[in-house]
Amino acid sequence: DRVYVYGGRGAAAIELCDLWMLRCDTASKSCTTTWERITSTSEHQPIARLSASLSPVSFGEPAHHGLLMFGGRCGETFLNDVWLFDTRTAAWTMLTAHTPDPSDGVRADGSTSVRPDGRCGETF
Repeated sequence: DRVYVYGGRGAAAIELCDLWMLRCDTASKSCTTTWERITSTSEHQPIARLSASLSPVSFGEPAHHGLLMFGGRCGETFLNDVWLFDTRTAAWTMLTAHTPDPSDGVRADGSTSVRPDGRCGETF
């Protein structure tokens, strides 16, 4: 019943670093939607970007839900950073990704698939 959107490019052609949630009230016969800007509780958060992949994930014991963001670009710079957003605490955590050559891992306009258990994904 929720869709999340991070960043993108604003009207002034500047990359954005905001997180929005579109909530859909599916209990009513007609789907009522409401946009809500999510304010991070973290001291550090991802830089402004567009074309990043953002996927739902489950993590921790007991499992709770979050968003996994990878890559994108800021201006002409392609990114390969990985961030986890905890939807319960509204906190971002930068994760360490190990690749043999960091330049091999940069992506924009990619997509990420997540298994039904929410614990593993692949980026294309």
